[in-house]
Amino acid sequence: MGLNEETPRYTPTLFSSYPEFKGQVFYPGNLEKNRELFASENLKKSIEDGAKQMGFSRLIKLQLSHSTTVYHLKNFDFDPTQTFPADSIIVDIPQVAIALTHADCQATLIYDRRQKRFAAVHAGWRGLFGNIYIKTIEKMCSLGSKSTDLLAFLGPSLGLKHAAFENYRNEIPKVYHQKKVFPHHFDLKAMAKEQFLSQGLLESNIEISPLCTAENNDFCSYRRAKKQNGSMSARNFTICGLDFLSSPVT
Repeated sequence: MGLNEETPRYTPTLFSSYPEFKGQVFYPGNLEKNRELFASENLKKSIEDGAKQMGFSRLIKLQLSHSTTVYHLKNFDFDPTQTFPADSIIVDIPQVAIALTHADCQATLIYDRRQKRFAAVHAGWRGLFGNIYIKTIEKMCSLGSKSTDLLAFLGPSLGLKHAAFENYRNEIPKVYHQKKVFPHHFDLKAMAKEQFLSQGLLESNIEISPLCTAENNDFCSYRRAKKQNGSMSARNFTICGLDFLSSPVT
């Protein structure tokens, strides 16, 4: 048993003109044999298989903590078995795949088409309300990126219908309470887009998947499993990376 080319995956169209940057979202689909590949006991091997299928021999998996920490990877001096304790990583080097695991959280890829630099971001609601996208983009720009050169893809994740926060007054910073949609829902995808636009990204350079992981049974969903009174250790995962060795475009 192992991940193969027939395993479902979601490929963003935003990066189609930039083949040097690869990004794919892997998910189980509706076949039970595929769901086993995304269970916790098989997830590590499935991610490694996915990276190899995409042409990467080096792989880093982020150790997610729903924080707003941004890590910058700028050289090959790292332990390939290491997991980085960050929910956002900026990468300046090619041939290294970054893997994000996620259920209803947002897995987002931001690519600098000119500097050939990218960021992989895991944004749960805590990270989103903590402005993780703003912090990531600010860091990229401090490294020399220009916001108008950035392309942002936000993959399948929790949609408005299922993004209910009954205790939002205690969980969500007060500054965001005005974003509440009756009765206690928040449009997390729209809020992510607002952060992109606030940092100068062009609307035409933003792709947000309309698919809701809680609504679509093809995807692993924490909220759906919780509603059904079940446990859920399976995760979707996103892999991305640069597969070229050339210098940045000037």
